[in-house]
Amino acid sequence: MYWRPIYFFCFYYDNLIFQVIYW
Repeated sequence: MYWRPIYFFCFYYDNLIFQVIYW
């Protein structure tokens, strides 16, 4: 199984932005 850390980072960043907008 090989996954790029960029994907995880993007997901984390997206989640963070979502929380900020929701807040």
